[in-house]
Amino acid sequence: MATSQGKSLDEEEEDNQFDGRATEEPALIELKDVVELSLNSVVGLTTPGTMKIKGTIRSKEVIILVDSGATHNFLSLELVQQLALPLTTITSYGVMMGIGISMKGKGICRGVCISMQGLTVVEDFLPLELGNTDVILGMPWLGTLGDVKVNWKMLTMKIKMGKAVIVLKRDPSLSRTEVSLKAMARAL
Repeated sequence: MATSQGKSLDEEEEDNQFDGRATEEPALIELKDVVELSLNSVVGLTTPGTMKIKGTIRSKEVIILVDSGATHNFLSLELVQQLALPLTTITSYGVMMGIGISMKGKGICRGVCISMQGLTVVEDFLPLELGNTDVILGMPWLGTLGDVKVNWKMLTMKIKMGKAVIVLKRDPSLSRTEVSLKAMARAL
């Protein structure tokens, strides 16, 4: 299994066990005052170019959206609570949603390990209410990959990890498309 590991903000913390309480520490990261999340990420619509795949975190199946429009990696707040993932308190930040509203977030989950289609990803995530997506892999992860060959027609990503080539493929069963009221009325 290949590994894609982003720069963990506090690598020593990965080895520590979580005792169920948020830890307080000085902010070690520099977040812009406002981070951004695309409209489709917020409302859960799947356009023809949307890359959603299945993966696992701590043996729990999760839905992952690969989103080059996201300035950060995000993790469902509900998932953070379900899996009791360690949440480190940091200075609060604003998240500009694609629909034009801003939400306030605080905390970061460091060194979260995600397995997907033969690839293991270890990244830091900002917890946020995400609706029908559990994980959004944004530019912090995409930026670690170097050259990636993307086939937008087939919705695949070929990633070179050392000598291995990993191919991530969109899972069509995770698609939710926009339907107009007129189209729904015709279907009835």
